[in-house]
Amino acid sequence: MDDNRRVHFSPKASDLWGESPRSIPSKTLARAQQGLATTPVNDPAGARFLESKGAAFEFVTNAFFGNARLARERIHWLFPSNKDLRVAAMLAWVQKMSFNLGSFGLLKFLQHRERGGLFINTVFRMRNNPNEPALDWLTFNELQGTMDKTLQESVAFYDPSAHVMVFVYLPSESGNSIAIWRQKITVPDNAKVKLQGEINAVVKSLRNPKDYVVCVDE
Repeated sequence: MDDNRRVHFSPKASDLWGESPRSIPSKTLARAQQGLATTPVNDPAGARFLESKGAAFEFVTNAFFGNARLARERIHWLFPSNKDLRVAAMLAWVQKMSFNLGSFGLLKFLQHRERGGLFINTVFRMRNNPNEPALDWLTFNELQGTMDKTLQESVAFYDPSAHVMVFVYLPSESGNSIAIWRQKITVPDNAKVKLQGEINAVVKSLRNPKDYVVCVDE
């Protein structure tokens, strides 16, 4: 494996997976947020983020795509986000960087010419960038393999010219299950204006909504 693809992954016991979760003090959360790199910009051309190129999914392949268990046993949507420091900090980072992420997500949609979403593994870092989250873009077709209804519907029926779907997930210690949260962020107006021609062309090429087939395993 190339050096820049190596996983810097050291999971520890999470309050989410423990028996008695506790809320996070605001000062502790603030310190965690300060550990994440942030560079807000006002130019959509400057919206650049580190991408894991699939490396962030290596530990959680069974959680997302394993067929030995039902999707509802692998992918958990109902955990409170304020019970784990890392999750709360990452969701706060998404909000702080929403302008950049809105532009970046639009660019990924145009690049892949298909609806999809940005995914962030809360505890994954690239070895050479320990303070920067690494993102992945998964298309609707790829997410069909999860058999998770919520994931598929989240990316099948949104307006990719106006919004970006962002998914933050936390692996269990085994990597066989994940807790996951979603946020819908707005595409900045200046990005839409600058890329309107490309947006119109790609949106016109998308399949009809009825042709987005949601695959489930029960």
